[in-house]
Amino acid sequence: PRLTPVDLGFEGISGAEQTSLLQVREEAESNHIRAALVRNNWNVSKAARDLGTSRTTLYDLLEKYKIIKDR
Repeated sequence: PRLTPVDLGFEGISGAEQTSLLQVREEAESNHIRAALVRNNWNVSKAARDLGTSRTTLYDLLEKYKIIKDR
């Protein structure tokens, strides 16, 4: 027997509701960065250390995802 999308409960998903793997990855990465910033009181150096990346890379990601601290 072969599994189909219907067997997995995907029969009702329209093209507009489907999300690419890249979109899912980027959303997860953005959320993970935001959480690290909140955990570290928006201290970028500490958040970068927490994430296991450099401060420069984190600044690049903040720009990529347009993450800014709410005032």
